[in-house]
Amino acid sequence: MLKNYEFDPDEIDLSKCSPEDIKAALGISQMLVRLESQFRRDLDPKTIIMKVLKLTCSFYGGDWAGVLDIDPEVGVWTAHWWYNVETDGMTPTNFNEFENVSEYVTWAKALDEERTLCIPMIDPMTEQEKIHYRRLGTKTVIAAPFYKGATGFVVVRNPTQYEINLDLLKLVAYVASCEYHDYRLIDSCKHQLRPEYIRNENDVYINLFGGLEIVTVNGVIRSEEINPLKIAPLIVFLSLHRNHAYSAFSIAQHIFPDDPDAAEDYANKIKYHIYTFRQNYSELFSAGELIETTKTGYRFSEKLHITIDTETFGHIYKVARNTSNLNDRVRLLEKAVDIYKNDIYPPASTDPWLMPTVMSYSKQYFSAIEDLLNLLDKRHDYSAIHDFAVAAMEHHTGNERLYYWMIVAMIERHQLNMAAKECKAARKHLFYEDQRKLEKEISERYPNYKLK
Repeated sequence: MLKNYEFDPDEIDLSKCSPEDIKAALGISQMLVRLESQFRRDLDPKTIIMKVLKLTCSFYGGDWAGVLDIDPEVGVWTAHWWYNVETDGMTPTNFNEFENVSEYVTWAKALDEERTLCIPMIDPMTEQEKIHYRRLGTKTVIAAPFYKGATGFVVVRNPTQYEINLDLLKLVAYVASCEYHDYRLIDSCKHQLRPEYIRNENDVYINLFGGLEIVTVNGVIRSEEINPLKIAPLIVFLSLHRNHAYSAFSIAQHIFPDDPDAAEDYANKIKYHIYTFRQNYSELFSAGELIETTKTGYRFSEKLHITIDTETFGHIYKVARNTSNLNDRVRLLEKAVDIYKNDIYPPASTDPWLMPTVMSYSKQYFSAIEDLLNLLDKRHDYSAIHDFAVAAMEHHTGNERLYYWMIVAMIERHQLNMAAKECKAARKHLFYEDQRKLEKEISERYPNYKLK
């Protein structure tokens, strides 16, 4: 029976290595360089794992790679993160939400023995496992277990090369288990994690980009908790109009400018919404309240030091534009665009009272991205250009300039097939005038490159 091949650096005799062994070793070396280039930037654990899965899938020539998290006490496992080659993303998988470990005897044994799997080339499979493999579209599969006490596997489905050389997969499993450990640590401490602006009990940080969220030294009110509450629009409104107190009727008129009946109903219920909010969350605020009642109306409590992410974004971007040092400017722009998670308060981003503000910040964000990409181009950091352009495309779908930068990044990194793929996507999503503009810009920069 075949054995998983392992390199022992103290026993390597290059004269006895086959061409396949040498090719695999060179491939691993090149992959390590690519991994290092991905991790130079400050990325969150999930982003790192997704990048690792994509590169691993490419190295082994698989069609799917994923992180399987196993709970041995309950006896179930599930795919936590995965990468699908066909769709170039984490699209729906055939895994059930929970798979029973007992139905995968080979895997349970490998997990217990903390060893790699190569099915069916090395490791056998039971008849019951064969049924599951057919459901999952699996003909062959390789896997390496986690480290650091975590339980799970990094898996590549249907590999087409280096199937019995699992050295890189074991390294990836180590990286994935470390990042997964950090992810779970962060997730378990969400209510204790605070931005740099939270230093004492009077500090409050309000996030509007991507959904309303309120952070204090005592805890966090997350978007999923507060977005459904009727008080959410009121808090968003006061966040964007902090210099004055507003009567209940004035606030309601702003939020429902075209519906007098809705405005009157909301005005009558604002006091009740504030009361309910205080009942549920007053212990998070040192003053006992976020919104105070004055003679002229409602406003944020003056006893609190409140910071809004929209204001922070605007301030950092303004400082960046006035900074002459290239490195400082890049650092500030990266910080600014990182703050912009999505439109301001998406549940109402298209409402008349909020849309002008949403559009204004969206425009500022794109200007910041364009400035950043131009500076990164001067530094020849095309890996970063690609990452920022892809992230920005989530907010500015079908933007000609972002397609330009993605194509530039791929050409500069000699990924011409990927550049051609983006050109095809651009033709599909851009208007004719923008297509012509993109073609002109690419041809001017690369006279010898022909858009396919």
